[in-house]
Amino acid sequence: MPQTSGPTLSDLNINILCGRHVVLDSNWYANDICSPYSRIYMVTAGEGVLRYGEETLVMTPGNIYVIPSGLRFSFSTEKTLSKTFFHISVITPGGYDIFERLNRCLVFPGVKSIKEITNELKICSAKSIFIIKAFLYELVCRCTDEMDDIRITKNSEPVMQALKYIAENPAASLTAENIADVLFVSPAKLRKAFSAEIGIPLGQYITDRVLIKAEESLRTSNLTIKEISEALGFCDRYYFSRCFAKKFGLPPAEYRKKIRT
Repeated sequence: MPQTSGPTLSDLNINILCGRHVVLDSNWYANDICSPYSRIYMVTAGEGVLRYGEETLVMTPGNIYVIPSGLRFSFSTEKTLSKTFFHISVITPGGYDIFERLNRCLVFPGVKSIKEITNELKICSAKSIFIIKAFLYELVCRCTDEMDDIRITKNSEPVMQALKYIAENPAASLTAENIADVLFVSPAKLRKAFSAEIGIPLGQYITDRVLIKAEESLRTSNLTIKEISEALGFCDRYYFSRCFAKKFGLPPAEYRKKIRT
């Protein structure tokens, strides 16, 4: 069995995927979506609404809203909303974001911080970047107070190799048998060890990784939906779109339009 210990300094880092200041109108809305990264909304003016589960949050100036990765939520504004926002991820060695253990949005007061970070984002000097990163690390630290104790599991060699192989070869057609053949291990033993150490079945993990890779391609490249579908080994783009919408709440084309806010 793997040994459990606390995280080391090299285990957890904040990946800043996006950061900017925007002014939004009533075209800013989406229903029942989720992302493989967390969103930080720092409201400077106007008003917006966040909904998840049975909860409704009215976003108002001076507050910081943290929407954890994996949470299904809706957002909208009836008039205008100005905000500085960041998309971030904190990935564990197992490939999942630590914020996925949160099942709700967090709200922090931060009038002074919002003004400072918004100004630093406009300056965007080397010093500004460090100030912004320091702020994000402090905010993440505050968020961890709302989570259970974060533990990093030291996985067995076959499981670590399987994680590495999946990360380097994401494909919808990938199976436990494929990976086991490459690693010269029994598929049954690999499935059992993977489920015990990572906490989910190997097949589900592969599907998650492939769709998260698809989301990354939509967000960071100009590849067409068909090209992304083919690159990840889906039988056709329509099946890919159905799988993507099931996980993230929107079909790929519509999701691509919404991800920049």
